Amino acid sequence: MDNMNEFYILSEPEGNPDIPKYWSYSQLEEMRTCPKKWWLSRAKYPNIKGNYPRYFTLPMLHGIILHKTIEKFGRYAKKQDNYDFARSYFRIRSAIQAEIRELLEYESSVNPRFKKSYLKSLLCIDDCINNFKRIISEVEKNVLISNVDYQYNASPHPTAKLPIKGHEVTIYVEYPPIVGRIDFINDGRIIDFKSGAPNSAYESQLQFYALLFWLKTGHLPSSLEIVFSNHAHATYNNLLSIEKLTSLRDEVEEEIINIEESIQSGLPEANIRGDQCEYCPCRQNCDEYWTYLNKESKVIELNKDKLEPFWIDIEIIELPNSWQGFGSCTGIGQSQQLGEVYLNIEPDKCPNRLDNSCPVGARILGAKLRYETNRWYLKTALFTEVFWIY
Repeated sequence: MDNMNEFYILSEPEGNPDIPKYWSYSQLEEMRTCPKKWWLSRAKYPNIKGNYPRYFTLPMLHGIILHKTIEKFGRYAKKQDNYDFARSYFRIRSAIQAEIRELLEYESSVNPRFKKSYLKSLLCIDDCINNFKRIISEVEKNVLISNVDYQYNASPHPTAKLPIKGHEVTIYVEYPPIVGRIDFINDGRIIDFKSGAPNSAYESQLQFYALLFWLKTGHLPSSLEIVFSNHAHATYNNLLSIEKLTSLRDEVEEEIINIEESIQSGLPEANIRGDQCEYCPCRQNCDEYWTYLNKESKVIELNKDKLEPFWIDIEIIELPNSWQGFGSCTGIGQSQQLGEVYLNIEPDKCPNRLDNSCPVGARILGAKLRYETNRWYLKTALFTEVFWIY
């Protein structure tokens, strides 16, 4: 049985996050959505070494596996110099199995939040194969086998080599200080691969990539495209113009200046949105989120006799008196949201400290809750996370 990682002892940040030397689209978008999420996920903690652990979902795994397999196929096709031969003899299943195996092993060795058994049970290799086949069928042959330097990364300091092209191309720009990793560039075409459904945010991301390319090379991209695994190939050339990119450059430059000033001011307030907060990887540290949940719990309490078992984030303010702070946590506790609740927390999610210290509470993400015989019952599952308060 695995021991609980020290990451699951809820700790306050020790210091402000470092200001990035370069800002990516995802970082800027995260600051727009919720500055506190960005801040908490990059702050320094006494019980975390290195980067803040990511919480993986099935769509995230699908996206990573798809990109890595496409990249591997591109290299293979280029070596064969015959697209039809490459399509016929590329061992898709073996390639995807290798990517899955490598990803699962690596993340489970470095990331305490990576639920290997749970995610492995959800992953269907046939889904991954179908995603790959649909992407390939949507892409013109010359996109994947043209004469490009694969894995070429544009340097952040010297003048970019022209043309910039290849798979997974990273472009850095000094002013404003931005960076982006683009799935594929060839002949000025910027192509992004997506395993999910179309989303309006993708247009902003593509225009950000266009800005990078323009600032680095002095030329507009010839095309902005997204190849979806489940939807039609889409082109967004309406986003391309000197005027639009100049305006975007000025907006991004001003935004970065304001963001960097705000980071030095300390922990910002959260933008509470129930539909987004429940997926936040650092919501266990967000007091505003738990205050929001307390208000939402009134609806649950009014309908408790009608509810089927459901999954919920819940804060426990009193643990069972009989529990000694290690091993399975079972017995009656008190919830901040719903009052008395019978707890059944598995031992691998409980502390294993040898200093006889005992938690005083917990914040639980993804607990199974049911109401019967005039009492709430809480149980943890493979994907449940329990953060202990001392």
